[in-house]
Formats: sequence, structure tokens, C-alpha cells
Amino acid sequence: MNSLIRTRGLRGAMVACAALTLTTSAIPAWAAGSAAESTPSAAAPQASGWSESRVTRGDAPLIATTRPDARTTWVAGARFVGSGDDLELVPALWERDERKGPGWKRVKTAPVPRGDVRFNDVDASSPRNAMLVGDYTEQSRGVVTQRWNGRAWKSAVAPVPRGAEGGGLLSVDTRAPGDAWAAGYAQVRAGGRSSIVGTVQHWDGTRWKAQKLPDVTAGDRDLWWQLSSVAALAADDV
Repeated sequence: MNSLIRTRGLRGAMVACAALTLTTSAIPAWAAGSAAESTPSAAAPQASGWSESRVTRGDAPLIATTRPDARTTWVAGARFVGSGDDLELVPALWERDERKGPGWKRVKTAPVPRGDVRFNDVDASSPRNAMLVGDYTEQSRGVVTQRWNGRAWKSAVAPVPRGAEGGGLLSVDTRAPGDAWAAGYAQVRAGGRSSIVGTVQHWDGTRWKAQKLPDVTAGDRDLWWQLSSVAALAADDV
């Protein structure tokens, strides 16, 4: 078995990212139990060590990971492209397929408008269903998201409130092709001032729809807030 965590160090401004993989080996479960448990049971995986692999040669923040199947790992984030004042973030997705070896390759996703955009989260419920969520772009007038149908990534812009100047979806949980939830924030301007408010959106298989949320500010216009994570256990339990 393998699981993956992300690491990022700082050397000056930024460094290339690497992945740490925990390799496990099967040993009898009774070996890790108490002395009273003398009857061996089914083998249980135990960690045997970490190994490092380079995901990309360039500078890149790795932000989220998921596994669409038992042999494939996806890591979402962004690449730094350009140099000096022209340096910008470009969203990116990388894949490691254990059937093809230990290396990583960039996954072809749908085109994304330029403008310092990241993929903030990725989640898969099966090899034929996954969601990527990212940041707001002026060109799309909404938040960049993409849906995986088992063959290709397709763009699906998530709406933002009227008067929004920015925003992003920071977390996504997809249960089925027609049932995904995402959480994040929107930067809105009203009455000559800007504020940050949390947002939750639901994917119904065709489009994203913003959900009505309680007013957590209690009338405090100076309170800025966002939602950083979402988990969907059932259609009525999120």
C-alpha cells in the first residue's frame, strides 16, 4: 500500500516540490498485539519507511491529493511560470500511476484563463468521477473548477456573488457525478468597502449552485470569514 503527503520547503522564495511516500509491508496482526493474543489473524499493513520522489522540476506549491483508484495518485496545485515581474501561478495536476512506474507526469486538464490561478483541492469518488476546484478569474467571471468523467477534464465555472472582486473554492468532496460539495470564500464590495465571506456550493451534475448560509457575522460588517474544508457523508449530511 502507498499513501502520499505533500511537503514544501522555502529556499529564498520557493523550491521545487517533492512527494513523500509511506511504504508498508504486511506482517501478522498478532505480532503487533498483546502477548495474550497468541492466535495469528489476517495480515495487517505496517509502515516500513518513507521515500522521496520529485514531482516536478520547476517551483510549485502542491496543495491537495486524492486517489481515483488503488494504483493512481493525483496531486493538485500550481506551477510558477515566467520570471521577475512576469512570474505567475498556473494551475496544474500531476499523476503517478504505479502500473507505469514510480515517476510523476503532468495531467492534461481543460484550459484555464491566465491570472495567478491555483487548483486548491481535488477529490475523486471513482476512476470516472472527480472534481478540481480553484480560484476566481476575471475572464470567466467565476471560480475555476473542472470535472473528470473518466476520459477528460471539463471546465465548469462556479458562480460568485454580485459585486464579487475575487474568491476561490478551497475544498471539495464529491460523492457521485451529480453530487459534489465545495467550500471557500468570496471577496465582495458593498457600500464602498470590501469584505470576505464564506461560501458553499453544490454540484448537481450540470452546474454549481451557491447555498444559502446562516449569517455568522451577527451584523458585524468588519468580520471577515471563510470556509476552508467540507465533507459530505450523505445527500442530507454535509
